[in-house]
This record gives sequence, structure tokens and C-alpha cells, in this order.
Amino acid sequence: MGILNGVTPIITDSILLLHIVIDRLEHSKSPIRLAMTMAPPVLLKFGRLANTAIYIVACAGFVLSSVINKSGDGVPNTEVLDAAQKQSMVIASAFQAVDNS
Repeated sequence: MGILNGVTPIITDSILLLHIVIDRLEHSKSPIRLAMTMAPPVLLKFGRLANTAIYIVACAGFVLSSVINKSGDGVPNTEVLDAAQKQSMVIASAFQAVDNS
């Protein structure tokens, strides 16, 4: 459920940004000014998507490491998932704070 919760705000924000870009395209007189105005939000969306993709890969690595446990004791190594969740939360919070301002 954590992956879905991480992707949903990005999708909704991207849909809203797409509508804003379309509206600005219709009313913009200068393509350079439009690019300067819209570049930061678009780049932030790509940063948030990259962060989510890295988190999904880390979760997949956790699942694979739990299935293929090298120690043989049947206990999955949660350090990988904990580290991925912590790093993803820090990056996502930073992107969200800048993106919403």
C-alpha cells in the first residue's frame, strides 16, 4: 500500500499541472517566459517520479531478498526495506515541500 500512496499524489499533481500548462499555452505570448514558468514544476514532477521509481525498485529488492534468503533461517532482512523507506520519505518530503510552494 505504501507504493500506491506514493504514486497517487504524483499522478493527481501531474494531471493538475497538465491542465495548467495547457491553459498557459493558450494565453502565453512568449514561449521563453512560458518555459521559464513551467520548467521548475515539471522538473519537480520528474524528480518525484524518479524517487518513487527508486523506492519501488528497493521494495522489489526486499521482496526478492525475502524469497531468496541466503542465511536460510527463514527471516527476511528488513534493513533493506527500512533504509529504502527512510530515504524515500526524506526525498519525497523535500520534493513535496518545494513542489507545493
